[in-house]
Amino acid sequence: MPWKAGGTDISVVVYGGTMGFASDMRIVDFFHRFLFLGAFLFFCVAGEEAGASSLRSVSPLIIIKANGMSESAEAFSSGGVTLELDLDIRDSTETAADWWLVQMLPSGSVRWYNPLSGMFEPDLFPTHQGKPMNLSSVPLEIPGALEVGEHRFYFGIDFVQDGKVDVSTLYFDIVTVTVTEQPSARRKERLLAAETWMYQIQGLDEDGAVQVLAETDYPLLVLEPGHNFLDFSYETKEMLTALRETPDGEQRLLIAYIDVGQAEDYRDYWQEDWVAPEGTNPGKPDFLVTVDPDGWSGNYPVAYWDSRWKELWLGESGIVGELARMGFDGIYLDWVEAYDDDHVRLAAEEAGVEPELEMIKFIEELGLAGSKIMPDFLVIPQNAPYLIDTDGDRYTAAVDALAVEDTWFHGNGDAEWDDPGAGDLQERHDDEWSTEVRLAKYKEYQDRGLPVFSVDYCIDTDNAALVYREAREAGLRPLVTRVSLSQLTVTPPPLEGMGQ
Repeated sequence: MPWKAGGTDISVVVYGGTMGFASDMRIVDFFHRFLFLGAFLFFCVAGEEAGASSLRSVSPLIIIKANGMSESAEAFSSGGVTLELDLDIRDSTETAADWWLVQMLPSGSVRWYNPLSGMFEPDLFPTHQGKPMNLSSVPLEIPGALEVGEHRFYFGIDFVQDGKVDVSTLYFDIVTVTVTEQPSARRKERLLAAETWMYQIQGLDEDGAVQVLAETDYPLLVLEPGHNFLDFSYETKEMLTALRETPDGEQRLLIAYIDVGQAEDYRDYWQEDWVAPEGTNPGKPDFLVTVDPDGWSGNYPVAYWDSRWKELWLGESGIVGELARMGFDGIYLDWVEAYDDDHVRLAAEEAGVEPELEMIKFIEELGLAGSKIMPDFLVIPQNAPYLIDTDGDRYTAAVDALAVEDTWFHGNGDAEWDDPGAGDLQERHDDEWSTEVRLAKYKEYQDRGLPVFSVDYCIDTDNAALVYREAREAGLRPLVTRVSLSQLTVTPPPLEGMGQ
């Protein structure tokens, strides 16, 4: 958020907002550091907006982001931080200013950005001196390794061009980057090592359900984030805390299930004025294309290339960033096969876009949104194995694994746990969707070094045993459960043949 520091009473005022607070110790700490550099010392105490309005009738809008995030971001010590600077001077008539771009290291020392060297250097000097001018999303890559800990980056201007920080005319913004030693391959290594997994996206709000999962030793859990349900929501953060470690203290991978190819009318992004599609008639907004062909109620395939749909997921306050900040290690993408839906393909034709390429692009963007918060954020698409035929190099570079359903058996949409249709069905295994053809397609991913996690839906234990046996022979990481995915499986993977 933009800050204004100044006034004879040494105050800090937030312009354009209604936030109230007693103090911001980050700013106090920042300016404490200036004392040791021979600049100045002052204490920041929140001031009333009206009380400082006479200091300047128009305040510039200053924003600094790190890896696309305006308040906080994460990075590894190996580097990989890009700052983004925005400045709107509005109708200011100032003709001179000191421009400040400052980094505070975890040790407390302060560095200034030297545009000649392109690096942050010890001491405190203006990065530029001259007339204020507008900047629009100017990128600035920070070279080299970073010290582990919390780094604060400050971008600001003061309107007394004298090479010193002038408190009475200083405006600035802050972004914090938390740097860890974790190598970028760490989560991927754990993913590659995961021979077993569990998948539950319903019933997690039931008493004891999370505890049942917590007592298992599965290294990978695919879970439903429940905080964004319109009704019967549950605390996602508390669930993640309970499931973060196995009983023997090993870190789990916790992956968020999200439906990126369909809109769900039970999510909090669903607006009151939205109208669901009926049959082949699209809904409102018109990116709601049709109804789910598998019988899942409340789910509607979308024109996933539409900017309005993407903004829900990719924006600064979007769903993917929120999930990464909560602590999910990655995302599990359902309905990637939206590109192959007849109604969606017709909508793509009318929009003049290639549905396969648009899906790959969307998956790339989803991964990038997560990696801005968590640099080794994982992306696991479910189904749509034939998408590799569009651009195998590009697609497999955008994902970390493939998950597939129904290779041997499937269940009916909306079937409850104990329903006869919860598994053991084989009505989707003709021609290119036969088990043999599917396995051959999965091997293309495996040959590129990507693990393939399979889930089949069975009630009969003999069918479950067949799946585990043949899936292991094909090099898959299999799970057999029931289609509602509402309980811990009662047909867990056998211990033998797990490769662990």
